[in-house]
Amino acid sequence: MSALSFSLPIGLPVFGAAAGAASTLTGVTQADIKLGAFRITATTTATNLIQPDAVLTSFTIAGNSVFCSNGASFPLAATAFNSQSKDELLDVTLAAGTSVQVQVVGGAAVAGHDVGASIQVDPIQDADLAAGQAPGDTDLEDLALLFPLGAIAIGGAPGVTVQLQALCNRTCKLGKLFLISDAANFVTVTSCLVGGVEQLAQSTTVGIPLSHFAPTSTMQAEWMDLQTVITPGETVSISLLQQSAVAGNVFGGIYCMPLD
Repeated sequence: MSALSFSLPIGLPVFGAAAGAASTLTGVTQADIKLGAFRITATTTATNLIQPDAVLTSFTIAGNSVFCSNGASFPLAATAFNSQSKDELLDVTLAAGTSVQVQVVGGAAVAGHDVGASIQVDPIQDADLAAGQAPGDTDLEDLALLFPLGAIAIGGAPGVTVQLQALCNRTCKLGKLFLISDAANFVTVTSCLVGGVEQLAQSTTVGIPLSHFAPTSTMQAEWMDLQTVITPGETVSISLLQQSAVAGNVFGGIYCMPLD
């Protein structure tokens, strides 16, 4: 039986943080391990409901960022305990004493919020390491995990259009696209450009409900991968159309897939 090889707590969860407060959580491995699925969650303290407007602003492993764009933040709801996505860290091993750190900015709920994070781990097998490779010898491309798109406000007048946009700063393969609104409105996706190339197999007038890209959508289990390689200097641009009369904010991000 292996010890210290079930789950890596990333620090002590934060309880009752103020609205909009930033929390930094740090975990340190006590053994050589292989990383797997991860979850980072922010819930409103009074209701224990996932916060749609909480964001991840930093995620580092051994001091290296897992972000692949210049987007300011990644929607935390996409990494929450109820996310349907099955994506995980692949081919990443850590030596004992290595740190993993996340920074979260909570939502606007006056009641405050709670934050916690963990990564499932496994013992390292001989097959996990190439000849001459030691635990922790990981290529940066294996840490190309998240493509933040940030957030954008969308007005409450039907017909308003905005774009979520971010510039790639590390070669990666785009996977699942997550889009979340913090308001009870009806917003649609009318275009998805990667490096200037349209990804929607569209006709003249199109729109996909934002809810289809929600982290809790069952489509996120396996069918929502963009499966497109993007290189530094190229842009991802998501066009959004307001069809209701309720203003709000849209938060976006993309999980990345292994390049090989």
